[in-house]
Amino acid sequence: MSLSRRIGLLALTAASVFAAARSARAQTPASPGDAGPIAGLWGTTRSFGPEIRGELSIVRTAQGMRAMIGGTIAIVHENANDLSFDLAAHKGSSRGRLEPGG
Repeated sequence: MSLSRRIGLLALTAASVFAAARSARAQTPASPGDAGPIAGLWGTTRSFGPEIRGELSIVRTAQGMRAMIGGTIAIVHENANDLSFDLAAHKGSSRGRLEPGG
């Protein structure tokens, strides 16, 4: 290999190393002081269904009817054959009708 070709390859290699180092320095994350107003810990929760799930049981006790679902208990309101209840913390509600013989 000729001397001029070696010098050319050496120059090309040096330029490549310099460009790579410069690119790496440009990709270095900013210091915490440069983060601006959006600095902090971020997170999110996505829900695509009801929070309360499970088998619904309605039982009659000496104190009245109670609905139990997903580990929560609610007082059932009776109006003739119509039943309804609201879960705590606005987690849900239900309305239904008690059919004769059912």
